[in-house]
Amino acid sequence: MLGVNRWRRQRGLPAIVSYQALCRESSAAGPGTFGELDTVGARSVLRRYSDAWFATAARRKDGEAAARFPRRKRRLMPVRFYHGTFTLEARRWRIPTGRGNAPLWVRLDRPVP
Repeated sequence: MLGVNRWRRQRGLPAIVSYQALCRESSAAGPGTFGELDTVGARSVLRRYSDAWFATAARRKDGEAAARFPRRKRRLMPVRFYHGTFTLEARRWRIPTGRGNAPLWVRLDRPVP
């Protein structure tokens, strides 16, 4: 879904960068756009992408020519989960997934402080 902006730029259309517009685009794209992530996880990725885009735009406006916009696809994108949207048991963390997908359990390297 984040690759849509490249397609839009090639056709002379403005990029979709605001959080609200990205969420609308995600809803229109349907399920499976963000792999196994549920809506909360997908919106977290969209929020980070939008924040990074606007931070880069501000840096470029201030004259920093080396500032680069977020890449179309990144292997690791920070995701934030809020209280009640995940489960923590000992050293295992359950990340919410979309409907029809098996729960995703991540083993933590060390105990949570």
